[in-house]
Amino acid sequence: MTVVYTDQIWHKSQCRTFEQDTYAVFCQKGIPVKLVDAVDVATLTRPVITDNVVNGPHIGLYPEFWGSFSYRSEYNSRPPVRLFNCFMNRACTTRQSWFYQFVRRNLLHVGWISFLLDYRKLPPGVVSKQDLYEYNYNQGYSIFEAEHNLMRDRVPFCNFEGDLDQVVVDSCISLVIETYFDWPDTIAFSEKIFRALQLPRPIILYSMPGSVEVLRKYGFDVWDDIIDHAYDVEPDQIQRQIKILDQLCQLRELTYTDQQLEQFELRAQHNRDLLQKFRLQWPNKLKNTLVQLSV
Repeated sequence: MTVVYTDQIWHKSQCRTFEQDTYAVFCQKGIPVKLVDAVDVATLTRPVITDNVVNGPHIGLYPEFWGSFSYRSEYNSRPPVRLFNCFMNRACTTRQSWFYQFVRRNLLHVGWISFLLDYRKLPPGVVSKQDLYEYNYNQGYSIFEAEHNLMRDRVPFCNFEGDLDQVVVDSCISLVIETYFDWPDTIAFSEKIFRALQLPRPIILYSMPGSVEVLRKYGFDVWDDIIDHAYDVEPDQIQRQIKILDQLCQLRELTYTDQQLEQFELRAQHNRDLLQKFRLQWPNKLKNTLVQLSV
């Protein structure tokens, strides 16, 4: 399977360069820094510099650092043709369970979905993505036997081509599965959620409990009038997933009026403006953090 799509946020925001430059500043001073990735709170023996919301000793660079993901998207503004989008690149058992659930709940054909089985390191004895698909299934997921066998010859899976931003606009809802959805004591955001927030479609965020509340706290429009974010306070990972899936099924017939779509553009612009403001505030935040550390 050949996956053909582009992803504007990476080259337009230059977020990776922004992150690397920030790392360099603190590393030159011998200060531990953790950006975009989750922080292992249990191992912290002294404060760490991070852009994450951490329940432990740290110095936070948020929300100004989140401005690194600010960009201006290009897309055709048009009515959506699918219920939702969900982009899953990395391979893990939980992401595979989402794929199984889309099949079980008959949602595969109403979503723009990628399940690419990308990996950083293969388990022993696993040499291909198909092997990895079988390996993950064998980690206690026999309840999905029917779905697993049905999709065995169709993975890696992707049912769209083109630009991710356009795929989002062509959907009613963005279901964002954040990178670190199961790390206790840490809420870590990546380009995944900031891409979705800057596009004119409501979001559902599968991440650690309280993640939506953090975004709301810092001023982002999280589409509370369209999406029931009650799942955000659910502590159990599986129950949080079930609540999200139940809501997707309940919204299966969701459509928008032209007036709503026009308002969505304004709401996405609010989120873009907020990230741009954070980006402009970043030099002072960095300067003040360095002063704080020197003291």
